[in-house]
Amino acid sequence: MDDWIMKRVMTCFVLGGVLLAVAGCEKKKPAGIIVAEKQRAMSELSPNDVVVSVNGEALTKKDYEAQVALYMALFAYATPNAQKQKLDAFRRTREPKTVLEFVNTQLALQEARRLKVSASPDDVKKAEEAIVSGYTKGRKTPDDFYRALGAHTERFKRQVKTDLLVKETRKALYADRIAVSESDIDGIEKKITDWNAVYMLSNQVVVARGEEIVRQLRAGADFAETAKAVSQHQPEDGVLWGEFARSEIVDAKLADLAFRLPVGSVSDPVDTEEGLVIIKVLERTGGTQTASAVSLNVSTVKLARILLLMYNAWDAKTRPQIRMELERYRTSEVQQEWMSKLREAARIEYPNGTNLWPRVSRNTRGTNMRRGMPPQPGQGEE
Repeated sequence: MDDWIMKRVMTCFVLGGVLLAVAGCEKKKPAGIIVAEKQRAMSELSPNDVVVSVNGEALTKKDYEAQVALYMALFAYATPNAQKQKLDAFRRTREPKTVLEFVNTQLALQEARRLKVSASPDDVKKAEEAIVSGYTKGRKTPDDFYRALGAHTERFKRQVKTDLLVKETRKALYADRIAVSESDIDGIEKKITDWNAVYMLSNQVVVARGEEIVRQLRAGADFAETAKAVSQHQPEDGVLWGEFARSEIVDAKLADLAFRLPVGSVSDPVDTEEGLVIIKVLERTGGTQTASAVSLNVSTVKLARILLLMYNAWDAKTRPQIRMELERYRTSEVQQEWMSKLREAARIEYPNGTNLWPRVSRNTRGTNMRRGMPPQPGQGEE
C-alpha cells in the first residue's frame, strides 16, 4: 500500500512539472519576427486589429492612425504653405516609419521598465517646452501651437514623455560612449582646419588647370576633343551642354557670358556651384550675333561645356555646434546597435502581414558633386 501511494505521489509531481513547463512555454513565447502568411492591406483592417506587437505590446490600426495623424498635424504646422502633393508625399513615407518607430520605442520602454528608469515631471516639462519652442521659433506662442494641434495635444504630450524615457534609458546604458570631451572637439576642429587647407591647395591646382585648358583652346585646340578628354561631366550629345533661354541658366555669371560673348568664343573658367566651368558659345537665335547688346535681343543660346570638379570647404563651426553634431552622430551609432540587440531577443509579431502600404517609388535626385542631421518631426525631412 505504501509503495502504491508513493507511486501516485511521484506521478502527480511529474504531471505537475509537465503542466507547469507547458504553462511556462505558453506564457513566454520564443523570440523572433513572426509574420502571418496572409498579407492584408491596411484598408482591410478594422480599428482594433493589430498591426504589430512587441513582446505582447500591441499597436492597433486605431492607434496607428492616431499616431500618423499627429505627425501630419506637426508637419502641417511646421510647413503651413505645403501643397497637397507635399503633404501626401510626407504621409506615404511616414506611414511605414510609424510602425518601425513603434517597434523600437516599445523595445526601449521595456528596457526602461527593466532598469527602472524614470523621468521627473520637471524634466518632462522642460523637454516639452524645448520641442514646442522649436516649432514656434519665437513667432508664435505655445498656446497657438496647442490650439493648432487640437485633439492631438494629449498624444503629443505622451510622445514627449516617451521620447524622454527612451533618451534616459539610452543614456543609462551608453552615456560613456555618447559623451563628447573637449579633446574630441579639438580633434574635429583640427580636421576641419587641415581639410580646408587641402581644399584650398587642390582647388588652386584645378583653377590653374582650367586656365591652361582655356589657353590651349584659344590657341586653336579643338573644343570637342578637349572636352572629351578632360571634362568631368557626362554629356548626352557629345560635348553639347544644351540650348538655353537666359532664365534657364542658374548661375548669373555664366548667363551673362553666354549672352555677351561672340559666337564661337570660349569663356574664362567660371567658379560655379557645380564646379569650374568653361563654355563655348555655339549659336544664338532670336537676335544679333555680335557682342553688342545681345542680352536684350537674343532669345536662346546653344552652348558646349567643360566641367572640372572642385572640392567644398567645411563650414566653420562653433564648439557647441561640433559637440551637438558629434553627440548626434554617436547617438545614432549607439541607437542602431542597441535596437539590433533588443530585436534579436524580442518577439515581434505581424498578425496581418507586413504588406500594409502601397509600394512607393523613390525618385533619386542627383546630388551636387562639388558642394558636398535629422529635423524635428514634421519639419519636412521626407
